[in-house]
Amino acid sequence: MQRYRSQIIVVLGLFLAILIAVFAFIGGVKVEVEVTIVPSEAGEVEGEGRYGSGKEVTIKAIANPGYIFYEWRKRGERFATEPEHSFQIWERKRLEAQFMTVEEVIEDLIAVSAEPSHGGTVSAEPYEAHPSKITLSANPEENFEFTGWIIDGEVIKTNMVYVADIHKEKEIIASFEEKEE
Repeated sequence: MQRYRSQIIVVLGLFLAILIAVFAFIGGVKVEVEVTIVPSEAGEVEGEGRYGSGKEVTIKAIANPGYIFYEWRKRGERFATEPEHSFQIWERKRLEAQFMTVEEVIEDLIAVSAEPSHGGTVSAEPYEAHPSKITLSANPEENFEFTGWIIDGEVIKTNMVYVADIHKEKEIIASFEEKEE
């Protein structure tokens, strides 16, 4: 019996490995998608839960009023910037959905200013149609008129409302000039 013990162990090991592989192949092994929302009051996430190994998973971040979706993170590293992201799952995933307030976007990501500074102001709010964009509005002072949005030294748009992508634009200037009398 001693002589066959190692052979029995090898056969049982192979059987167990085959059983696990078959289980994984037919979706019997469930893996979890866990999402932490940062900050916790900033929004919601769809797509958390348990899935069969190898399945396609779609996660979606939904910003609460006053917040903008910024990025998806895994182990502290950015892996996606769109609010909806799909991937194939093979192992447990612990993810973070990062949100920011409009004020944080203006302070940390996009330099928004008015030229001249006494010519008007710029207001910002989340763009409702896309959670990673903000709506900028130019507000001329009395005796001034809005002449356009300047990005990278060029006037790109002349209407008073501009939708900015928080991952692309880095400096946006609202240009004003004094009205001629």
